[in-house]
Amino acid sequence: KFFERDENLYDYIITDEYLHRYIKSSPVGLHGPKELEGTPYFYEKVTNTNYKRDIIAKLADHLEIDKTDIKMILASSA
Repeated sequence: KFFERDENLYDYIITDEYLHRYIKSSPVGLHGPKELEGTPYFYEKVTNTNYKRDIIAKLADHLEIDKTDIKMILASSA
């Protein structure tokens, strides 16, 4: 949904020192890449919960979304 809010979000991601390591336009170079649903982008699936939280928080800050407005569901893949 973040990409729906800002059509130029990927431009921000590729210039960000932290985010560009975890979200890319190609799965090459990502550990356990997973496609971001509804986008042509991929994210690194093999990250711990803290990294996932930090990625979401950084995107929310950029999009000026209050962190209390974000709901994240963590589920086991097993």
